[in-house]
Amino acid sequence: HKVDPGSGILLDGTRDATISGNTFTNVREEAIKVTGEVNTRLNINSNTMLNPWVSDPGAHPAVLLANATRCLIANNLITDERAKEGAAPPAIVFEGTCADNTVRDNIITGYASE
Repeated sequence: HKVDPGSGILLDGTRDATISGNTFTNVREEAIKVTGEVNTRLNINSNTMLNPWVSDPGAHPAVLLANATRCLIANNLITDERAKEGAAPPAIVFEGTCADNTVRDNIITGYASE
C-alpha cells in the first residue's frame, strides 16, 4: 500500500492486534480501516477521532471493519463536526462477513445512530 502522511491506520488481514491511545484529527479517509479476508481479535480502544475524511467531510464513517470477528471497539471518542444534515453515516461500520463483535462505551457525536 502507498503510504499517505494524512491517513489513519490501515490493517489488512490482521489477528490479535490492539490500536489504543491514538489521536486522529482531520485524516484524509477513515481514522481506522480494517480490510482483508480475515480480521480476528482486534482491540480498538481509548482513541480520539476528530473530523475524519477531510476529502469528503461528514459523509463517511470514522472506523470501517471488513470481515471482522471477535473484535472489541470500546471507550473511543468519535466526533465529526462537519456532519451533513440528515445524511450522516454511522461512526463505526462493519462490512462483509462479521460475527461476535462488541461495540460499547464509545462517545459519538455528529454521526447517525447505528
